[in-house]
Amino acid sequence: MAGYGSAKLVLVVAPAGWGKTSLLRDWCLASEKPRTTWLSVDRWDNDPAHFWAGVVAAVDGVSPGIGAAALQVLNAAHAKTPDALMGPVINDLARMPERVALVLDDFHLITNPEIKQSVAYLVEHLPVTLGLVIASRSEPDLPLARLRAQGEMAEIRADDLRFLEGESRDLLNGTLGLALPPEDVHALLERTEGWAAGLYLAGLSLRGHKDQPASFGALAATTARSPIT
Repeated sequence: MAGYGSAKLVLVVAPAGWGKTSLLRDWCLASEKPRTTWLSVDRWDNDPAHFWAGVVAAVDGVSPGIGAAALQVLNAAHAKTPDALMGPVINDLARMPERVALVLDDFHLITNPEIKQSVAYLVEHLPVTLGLVIASRSEPDLPLARLRAQGEMAEIRADDLRFLEGESRDLLNGTLGLALPPEDVHALLERTEGWAAGLYLAGLSLRGHKDQPASFGALAATTARSPIT
């Protein structure tokens, strides 16, 4: 997550099981500044008023009192356009006494075009008091090209989340206690393409067999990165 401080938006895009949420949780726990807050998106958040009320509540958790004016507007959201909703939200966010990083996890679950439009509006008018971190299985419909061109976005993709040799060894032999020789660790790493969940599941499978070498041969012949998306 290096380079976050100068970015308006940090985008984490990878398929399911690649460790997006774990990475961001570790970063939030390790971060001292900026302060961090979290909203786990679900399918019920496709109502604009519900979504933005969740955002305000998340921010209020680290910056108490922020969002009262925005909530008044959100309570009458049926009479407001997305842009009209965003004015009070952005004004309240701009009043935060110090910078806060807001993580929107599982953003791919947002399908309502009004919410996508309003998040894009937020990105375009982001106050200096807020940094936005979006984790998604797919590319979000946001003004990413402009942010890239202006150096205002940091990106983490699946290739950045792949396990390397040492990390694979630590997982298989350290966390799972398998005592695999280096060539076996390398073989599993190659077969899973560094997919952390695949390595972990392969390790769990091996732990359940007394004849580990024979089990490894069968496993290495069949293990591949899951097609989950």
